[in-house]
Amino acid sequence: MITNDILNIDNKAYVDTAYHIQIGVYRSIDVVVFADNLQEALDIVIDYYEERRAEYQGFFFTDDELSVEENIDDYISGGNCGTYITFTCDEMRVKECSVNDIKLYIELDNFSS
Repeated sequence: MITNDILNIDNKAYVDTAYHIQIGVYRSIDVVVFADNLQEALDIVIDYYEERRAEYQGFFFTDDELSVEENIDDYISGGNCGTYITFTCDEMRVKECSVNDIKLYIELDNFSS
């Protein structure tokens, strides 16, 4: 698996699992998260994107949209505030991996001036 976003890497020494989470038809969200379980991983992902909400406006419901959405339980929710994102559960793919199976590579071109 190759992804640019790795979340909660500081927790790598304390957990046995990492989750490769892809959400959206075109992998709008594509991250590896170090977490104890899937719900914790989803919470971390949703909080991460919510902190950058201005950059990812289409990922979140507005208050007006939430109030009229009839099938809200079909959508993914989580994070510290129980935030709903605009992706349904069937748009999510998850692969659980052992932390020992994860190889981290750094693209050195990102650090050159």
